[in-house]
Amino acid sequence: MATKLNSTLLIKLFFIMFCSVATLPPVLCKELKFAATEWPPYSGANLKGNGFSPQLIRKIFSDNNVEVQVFILPWARALKGTIEGSFDGLLDVWYSEERAKSLHFTDPYMFNRIKFIKRSNSNISFNKLADLKSYKIGIVRDYAYNEAFDSSKEIAKISERTFIINFYKLLHHRIDLTLEDELVARHEIKKYHLYYLKR
Repeated sequence: MATKLNSTLLIKLFFIMFCSVATLPPVLCKELKFAATEWPPYSGANLKGNGFSPQLIRKIFSDNNVEVQVFILPWARALKGTIEGSFDGLLDVWYSEERAKSLHFTDPYMFNRIKFIKRSNSNISFNKLADLKSYKIGIVRDYAYNEAFDSSKEIAKISERTFIINFYKLLHHRIDLTLEDELVARHEIKKYHLYYLKR
């Protein structure tokens, strides 16, 4: 069983935009293609309306008679496709200076809480990032968590494709900590346990 550490990173969520009805004539922007990823409850292929974020972006642009298509993809493909111009925008993105070199960010529309997660029998605690240097921490590839955390050379960060892979590794003592948005982590852990109860 895993439980959260009492430590939180507050992260702003943004939309990335390449086409804006506020700056382009309506005739040039009748349809927009947005990329998103499996990040429930914010976005997901099996969520009602693809989740909160796709519903929100559709509502924003429907008021301007712009149709929005949302494509749910793995995070790395969604990010790469947006940078390369295959999509007009990307939903639920954490800001980083590196990303800002090639992407335009809107104002934030939400704050989310990133929680460190450990096994319930673990005695890990910390007051500053340097206290984590003796631990292996599972991260999701291409995520931008926090500038100080991301740039730290002291912390052993091991990247995987998804949070649930990191959660599995945490349960099997292959890493010491992982971290994720609190709502996403709760959703994914519940789904993980339900899957194994049915086996």
